[in-house]
Amino acid sequence: MTKPLAPLIGPTSRSTERRPLRWHRNALTHGAYSPSTYQPLADELAAALLASRLDLEAFPVALARWARAETRAALIALHIETVGFVDAKGEPRDRLVAMLNGFEKQARDAAKDLGLDPKSAADLAKGRNDAATTGWDAEAAFAKAHELDVERERRILEVETAEESDDAD
Repeated sequence: MTKPLAPLIGPTSRSTERRPLRWHRNALTHGAYSPSTYQPLADELAAALLASRLDLEAFPVALARWARAETRAALIALHIETVGFVDAKGEPRDRLVAMLNGFEKQARDAAKDLGLDPKSAADLAKGRNDAATTGWDAEAAFAKAHELDVERERRILEVETAEESDDAD
């Protein structure tokens, strides 16, 4: 006897309460496209990095992006280690390699944004040092930009007012 599908896929005619979907993990191959697989691992990876680099706390979105990409790349790499680079017919697993390369590129780009590789860390440190030694003040720069915007708006208003008075004459 087969089980009815209604309890698995949603509300029944007797109830408006929605039941959770039950997904099979049997179809899961590597988990790189399954948030329930990669997200807990990515959260753990982000927390581990954050424990050693407290300065990254100010960039939660970039940190999460890096952790997701690293985790997804690691899951695909593990899957390739398990199944091999070629299938049973001797054909290369081009799709898996392309996915691995894509996630590794995302992870590299995110790592650069966070200053996790030596060159980007040096570039960020140089930028911080330059800003500190030149005495560049962001608040003063924004205040000056605001003053310039106000002045520009005043001039535009003067020109428009003059044009309207010329048209009225």
